[in-house]
Amino acid sequence: MMAKSKFLRWALMMMACLTLVSSCSLRKIIISRLDWFLLRKMDHYFDLSDQQYEYFGRKGKAHLNWFRESQIPWVIAEIERIRATKAPLDPVYMKSLLDDRSRSLFIAIADRMSADAAELFRQLTPQQYKHFEEMLEDDSEEFVELVELPPAKFKKAFLELQEDIMDSMEAWVGPLTDAQKARIIDITAMSQEDYAREVSILVEIKKEFLRQVKEKVKVGGVEDFLKSWARQPNISGERYAMYQEWQVTRQLNLWIEMEKMVTEKQRKHREEKLAQLISDLKIIQSTTF
Repeated sequence: MMAKSKFLRWALMMMACLTLVSSCSLRKIIISRLDWFLLRKMDHYFDLSDQQYEYFGRKGKAHLNWFRESQIPWVIAEIERIRATKAPLDPVYMKSLLDDRSRSLFIAIADRMSADAAELFRQLTPQQYKHFEEMLEDDSEEFVELVELPPAKFKKAFLELQEDIMDSMEAWVGPLTDAQKARIIDITAMSQEDYAREVSILVEIKKEFLRQVKEKVKVGGVEDFLKSWARQPNISGERYAMYQEWQVTRQLNLWIEMEKMVTEKQRKHREEKLAQLISDLKIIQSTTF
């Protein structure tokens, strides 16, 4: 249950946002209060006490300031490169972004935050661990339910997931053509058996993380464990490597095919959206949290 003072802070912030939205864009409000939104997400997973909320809120500001100073510049540079490219993006470059660069960014963030994250896990009460477990299960619930559907219902439900992918793509390039939609459905197609295998690995990753971090809290070495997990989750056999390969390969194939089919109008739409993203990142860059 959220403490009263935390709820009051949340309510006041929401009232302030609603008041300000008439005079400036909601996007700028969200970006300028990014630290608060991220802390709210953290609270969602761990049900922080008032003391934890205040303490890790201060820690989070320091991490955000590190991110805006050390990571945002190269992220903007990569986006500028994509935006300036008129020809289809090189598949080798796309793979480096999807695999190498994104992985490097994730590891850099994990290394930076590992000490404070370890402190958080050492502070959590049994009730907070239970809450965290329930939140992880909630995140997986939709996927697990899909696995258990009869084949005909699975096909329909999976199509809805594919439509979500298309909606996300349209947010960046504008309306898709019928040929593009058909190709996306073809590339992202998956049998119920294959889907079940991927979901089982995803669930295992979450359960094993929780089990192992609780064990490390008892015996020590939480910070090193978190750094190691960011590089390679310690689950049975090569299951994570397989899962990662499936995810990267499917996403890469989708990007490559879309680059082949993107229209000039869609390319211009993407340029505009990327320009907005750069603007948003520059707002973060200029904000001291």
